[in-house]
Amino acid sequence: MPVPRVQTTVAIAADLLEAVDNAIREGVARSRTELVNLALENQLAAVQRQAIDADFDGMAEDQEYQSEALEIASEFETADHESLWRALESRRRLFSSTRSCGRFRAVRKAAGHRHQPQRHQ
Repeated sequence: MPVPRVQTTVAIAADLLEAVDNAIREGVARSRTELVNLALENQLAAVQRQAIDADFDGMAEDQEYQSEALEIASEFETADHESLWRALESRRRLFSSTRSCGRFRAVRKAAGHRHQPQRHQ
């Protein structure tokens, strides 16, 4: 659903208006209204990002937050370790199963490795 629009009047510098019109001729926007809306949205988004960044900067100095973050990280440490171990084990199994594959031998040969067949005892 389209956002309702409100008509307003804004006074801007003549050179800025000329730059707006040039941008429209270059295809940056279809109209002054569209370009002004885009510029305002971009500026307000930048202001919001700065506020978020300031909040994060404050977190770096907040001892209570830091201790809570460390506590949460330590609670996930075991799970993170187990997930990493499972991923590595899965990769090892995959690598082992492709080792006997002809395609794998071709890749190794192209890389300069000699194929040495496994000897069965």
